[in-house]
Amino acid sequence: MIVGSGDYRYRVNADWAKLPDGWSFKEVGGIGVDSHDNVYVFNRGVHPMMVFDREGNFLRSWGEGRYPRAHGVHMAPDDTMFLTDDAGISCAGHARRQSPAGARGAG
Repeated sequence: MIVGSGDYRYRVNADWAKLPDGWSFKEVGGIGVDSHDNVYVFNRGVHPMMVFDREGNFLRSWGEGRYPRAHGVHMAPDDTMFLTDDAGISCAGHARRQSPAGARGAG
């Protein structure tokens, strides 16, 4: 399947992400890519942040217990991430600054 239009057309690869046995995505809220082409999938499952290399190989997860309702990801030029979680209540969420390894930053 091809999605997009014009210069921004992409082929969907449903088997790209190689998840650990028994793991799955649940309602993906956002995806970010760092300067090393690692792909960060922020979802509402048991493992909120799943990290993959560009070929889809699973590298690690983090954020368990901290993000009940993953909502969005923004990657800054220095690879700092800004994550939003709406905490299940419209307009009552928060944003957190994180390192790519999952360490909380200031702000």
